[in-house]
Amino acid sequence: MMTMIGRRRGLGMISISTPRRRWLRQGLLLGSALGAALMFLLDPAAGARRRALIRDKFAHFAHLAGETTTTTIPRKADYLSGFATGAYHRAKEMIPHQKESIPDESQFITDRVMSIVFRDPRFPQGQINVNTVDQVVYLRGHVEDQNLANEIVERTRHVPGVKDVVNLINRPDVDPSVLREEDWHAV
Repeated sequence: MMTMIGRRRGLGMISISTPRRRWLRQGLLLGSALGAALMFLLDPAAGARRRALIRDKFAHFAHLAGETTTTTIPRKADYLSGFATGAYHRAKEMIPHQKESIPDESQFITDRVMSIVFRDPRFPQGQINVNTVDQVVYLRGHVEDQNLANEIVERTRHVPGVKDVVNLINRPDVDPSVLREEDWHAV
């Protein structure tokens, strides 16, 4: 409880400020504001228009909130995701990286030759047999055009992991098991 004694215009005045009076002042202020708002909205002349305006504003903001959560935010998230992915790839390109190590497995090289060389539809994949032993690729089979056979051999030489190519295409009389390394290029 606080007591204040003061003088005003020569008259002695005692003002007592208590928590009770503070609540009373706040209640009067809140009641006045509520009364003014109700009078503003329930006015017989313009209250209906004001209520409709407030209802329209709320509907507009609800629509904006719905659009923001369903359209705008996902678009921004997609944009930021793409931007971050691009930044990652640009940073990755700046860092020097080691060459891709190629496994020493024969089946891996055979699959790679089949995938890279026979991607071209001109090459008859079913007519050429591809085997790999110690990174040396053996090509067997029959092709009508000798230029096509030579192109298959050249493309096979450029496949990563292939040390050499033994061309046995259109040579049914040669047995690859008896060939020696120095005879490969003579075939």
